[in-house]
Amino acid sequence: ENFFYEGEVDGGGLIREHRQRDVIFKAWKRLGMRDDDIGVLSDADETPTRDFLRAVQICDIPQLRVEEQDCHSPKLVMSSMVFEGSPECMTVTRKWMHPDFMLGKCIEGVGDDRYKLSARQRKREFAWRADKFSAKFNYSGWPKENELYPLWNPADFRRDTGGFSIMFEDVDYLPFRMGHTGFHFHNYFETTQQLRTKYMTYGHPVQTADEMAIGEIHPDLDLMVDCVLGKPSHQNKHRTLP
Repeated sequence: ENFFYEGEVDGGGLIREHRQRDVIFKAWKRLGMRDDDIGVLSDADETPTRDFLRAVQICDIPQLRVEEQDCHSPKLVMSSMVFEGSPECMTVTRKWMHPDFMLGKCIEGVGDDRYKLSARQRKREFAWRADKFSAKFNYSGWPKENELYPLWNPADFRRDTGGFSIMFEDVDYLPFRMGHTGFHFHNYFETTQQLRTKYMTYGHPVQTADEMAIGEIHPDLDLMVDCVLGKPSHQNKHRTLP
């Protein structure tokens, strides 16, 4: 089943993304998602590792204990290894902190609607929550007597702070020594025209991408080009494994 939103959008590309994910949330609800189910939110090029998925199935993870979860900081955030355009171009100076996991109890449309934020309590409709209703600002605008903190809509789930980064091993070839619990297969396209189309139309568009050299469009693409051509990456924003 495919989930998409093609209507008019007030707010730009990222609001379109959040509305598309809102359709997914509604499908979760329609298919019977419950408080103790786990939602996984990811882009098409992001995936958790098999080991982490298995750990979620069999391990006692504090953030996934339904009775103890108050939705203050409910996200489990993957630490993903980034492959830029090719499995031969592994980036070693960055981590991608997605995909994300969350109990249904804290997901808008699944959890208790008494704790749902109104559109006025958000930056705009379908957008992320206003600062005073976020973990970053210690929920300063949320009534202290409430049993739970606000439910998380798709925009919150994807981009708001309030969770725990999960990484398995300490690795000496990465500057931050962070192991990985996910993979980010970034910019995997068959043609350069598809690549240009992405950068002209996605949530952070580069309007003149069709007039630029591939490596000029974005630092990630500059790294990808050097990696594919076998050039050193020490002068790039990020570097690949030698």
